[in-house]
Amino acid sequence: MVSNYTIQNLIAGFSNGQRTSIDYRMTRYAVHTLFLLLYAVSALLAQEVPRIVSFHKNQYGAYNQNWGITQTRKGLMYFANAAGLLEFDGENWRTYPLPDKQVLRSVATDNRGKIFGGGYGEFGYWEADPLGELRYHSLRDQLNRREADSEEIWNIVVDSQLVLFQSFSEVYAYDYEKVYQLDDPGLLLFINKIDSQWIFPIIQDQLYAWRPGEVFTPMPGTESLRGQRVKALVPRQEGGFWVATEKAGIYLYDEEGDFSPWPTEVDKQLKDYQINRVIRLRNGHMAIGTILNGLYIIALDGHLRAHISKESGLQNNTILGLLEDRSGNLWVALDKGIDLILTSQALNFYHDVSGKLGTVYTAYLMDGLLYIGTNQGLYVKDYRDQEQDFELIEGTQAQVWDLFFYDGRLWCSHNYGSFLVEGRQIRWLFNVTGSWRTRNVPGSEDLLLQSTYTGFIVFEKAGENWRFRNRVQGLQQPIKNFYFDQDGYVWALHGTRGLWRLQLNAELDSIISLQTFDQNEGLPSTFGMSLNRMDGRLIVGSNNSFFEWDAGKQQLVALDTFRGQALEGQRLRLLPGRVREWFLSEDKRLYWFSGDTLLADFPVQMVPNFESVISLEDQTYLFCLDDGYATLNTSDLAISPGTGPASGPIISKIEVVRPVRRLFYPFRAGKQLSEPFKFAPAEKQIRIHYALPYFGEPTLYRHRIRGFEEEFSEWSTSAVTEISSLGAGDYVFELQNSHNDKISRFSFQVLPHWYETTLARIFYFLLALSIAFLIWRWHRSRLRKHLEELAREKEKQLQEERIRSRNEKLQADVLRKSQELANSTFNLVRKNEILIQLKEALDHNPRADHRQLIRLIDRHLTDEEDWQMFETNFNQVHEVFFKKLKHTYPDLTPGDLRLAAYLRMNLSSKEIAPLLNISIRGVENKRYRLRRKIELDNDVNLTDFLMQY
Repeated sequence: MVSNYTIQNLIAGFSNGQRTSIDYRMTRYAVHTLFLLLYAVSALLAQEVPRIVSFHKNQYGAYNQNWGITQTRKGLMYFANAAGLLEFDGENWRTYPLPDKQVLRSVATDNRGKIFGGGYGEFGYWEADPLGELRYHSLRDQLNRREADSEEIWNIVVDSQLVLFQSFSEVYAYDYEKVYQLDDPGLLLFINKIDSQWIFPIIQDQLYAWRPGEVFTPMPGTESLRGQRVKALVPRQEGGFWVATEKAGIYLYDEEGDFSPWPTEVDKQLKDYQINRVIRLRNGHMAIGTILNGLYIIALDGHLRAHISKESGLQNNTILGLLEDRSGNLWVALDKGIDLILTSQALNFYHDVSGKLGTVYTAYLMDGLLYIGTNQGLYVKDYRDQEQDFELIEGTQAQVWDLFFYDGRLWCSHNYGSFLVEGRQIRWLFNVTGSWRTRNVPGSEDLLLQSTYTGFIVFEKAGENWRFRNRVQGLQQPIKNFYFDQDGYVWALHGTRGLWRLQLNAELDSIISLQTFDQNEGLPSTFGMSLNRMDGRLIVGSNNSFFEWDAGKQQLVALDTFRGQALEGQRLRLLPGRVREWFLSEDKRLYWFSGDTLLADFPVQMVPNFESVISLEDQTYLFCLDDGYATLNTSDLAISPGTGPASGPIISKIEVVRPVRRLFYPFRAGKQLSEPFKFAPAEKQIRIHYALPYFGEPTLYRHRIRGFEEEFSEWSTSAVTEISSLGAGDYVFELQNSHNDKISRFSFQVLPHWYETTLARIFYFLLALSIAFLIWRWHRSRLRKHLEELAREKEKQLQEERIRSRNEKLQADVLRKSQELANSTFNLVRKNEILIQLKEALDHNPRADHRQLIRLIDRHLTDEEDWQMFETNFNQVHEVFFKKLKHTYPDLTPGDLRLAAYLRMNLSSKEIAPLLNISIRGVENKRYRLRRKIELDNDVNLTDFLMQY
């Protein structure tokens, strides 16, 4: 309102011929007073409007006021906000301020990726740098004019070769090379390009046409606009254009040059509430934003299709900007916030903001009147009058359950009974107890069966009137719903739990058979059940499972599909529609089918356990909600431009968290597809942000990283994925959304550490070769040494073998010589014994001739040759015995050594005596003396000692 007031006062100044700039700091008091007065007399009654999604300043993180809207080719939304350029990608908001934090008054985009903006003393454009970051480029500096510093740019019009920046006193042209000022014919309002020419509305004058390189030309027939304030110029596909004025309504300038008023059903409202913005929607309707009373949507025939204001869901009644996005939804820039009107869904909502209407359970359209049955009563309104509010029909206060049309009459099931609806009045038929549903009895046109809180009752037609006839005995239970099957049985659903199949007698006054269905018949639960007849088939719902009555088998048969559609989900309900059409309600969403084809789905949450779809007479469905209702005009779907997203999600931002934070915006970066983005090896924590510029509907995402994983993740509403500890290599981040099967991809590369590079690998290879060579050399040396060691061992073994052989030979020689020594010693002993015996014999017979013989014997007994031969043989066997013994005991005499040798040979004293030619006692004496010389202890055996020596 502040800005509107400012503009009005500026224009008033222009009417006096003054060329000035806007002072946006003017007082607001008078404006607020006027606004409150007008608002008080223009309170709007609630009506059916498309679903509205509101964005508050605490959501988008900027100021309240939003002046303009634009959308890029990639689907991102940009808003001219008082805090600067506001960006929305479907998930995240971001603000880009002007250099001096000016209010951004206007915004526009071209097909080259530039986003133009203008404010006080500043205009230019934002463009992405190589990393995708938006950078602002000022165009004002090219003018070198101080006058531009005081101009405020309120309008930007973009053509393929030319961009016009407009204040209310100047127009600056930018041809993508230079900026220059146009010599316009006067103070002006909002210009636009229509066909091949630019249209300039001059204040207190008419319209002028202009083409680059030509002069401004007055447009014939527009002289009547003098004194009017033109707020919008809207092209017509048929040729010509509409001229929307602030307070004089809308005019049509046709292709013939005729200028005339364009009448609508709401001309007076448009003039009173001040038109501010007008655009033409792709379905042909006109969207008209006002300063004081919100938004009007008008068909080309002038018929009001919708009036959307604060009372029907807008955050504010002051419309400062309008834009229809690529999906056919309408964005509204407001003096307080941003609203998105989902006009693409062909779904309108009646929101009971006051709570007067209550929860809607049923509806019916008859004779141009729409009846709504709620928990507060029965309401009625003129269906075609969008401005008329619902009125409560007197006497119907309390719960209304059902409206049933039969025999040209509208029956109402009410908490207090049942009555006929006659226009805006009622006529009670039964008011003993509450009633629920009414059905005609097959084969009896004059009979109706009605379920109540206490069983069934019957109505009959008497003449032209209907009256209560009787109760049905046999079941005094609340019956929420019922149907007749093809065999005439009645299927009755309990108000809370339970299902019966019962048979009435011919008089319809009692029940003759009753069958109960519960878990024993395969039902998961008897609570919260549903019962419907679709295509002549009785469908029973229980705990998200469905069953059909099989008359042949006389049992309920489980249904996994219905008309080819899987019946899976939570809080499922099957609901009938028109011929071949049906609905599947699932938690907070409603699916609309024709046969086995899904036509559309809507974000609709119906009344739990009382889900109801009403088919009205004019190709419209009505959905009962807990805070009003929604309507679906199926004829609008044929012309509705709304479609799902045409492309996949965008990779909006790459954020390196550690070790140093840095950002990259792939969807805006020009090189995003030409080469993979590179991450340093130390950048281990990475966040990938993404979004789908498809607004008003929640989006689910799933992803995978090719090169790291094969399967996609689970679906999630999260729009960010964090990656950590990926090894060096090439990867592709693939992203899917829940609205289509398109996949968006982001290729990136994790660079290796220096020790993982190709050069390092070459070094490692050479190092490995060197190590292998050294190992080979070492192994070869070790093998050589081993072979030498084996050779030495072999030589040693051979040497040992030779030594062993020699030793064996020596041992054999020693053994042989020992044997020979023993034999010779034995022979010598025997010889000496014999000589001694012979001598003794000769001594007993002394004769002179015997003496010579005795001397000869004595000479042989003392012959040193025998000893020398013995000593030689002994030394051969016992090599160093004498040397060692003589060395140890030098006092030993040759006689001692001889005795020691004999003892070494283990000879006894008796055997030694003949060898020494002495007696045995003499031998013992010698033994004694030898013991003393070698100082041998008495307990040591001399012979043993010498044998071991």
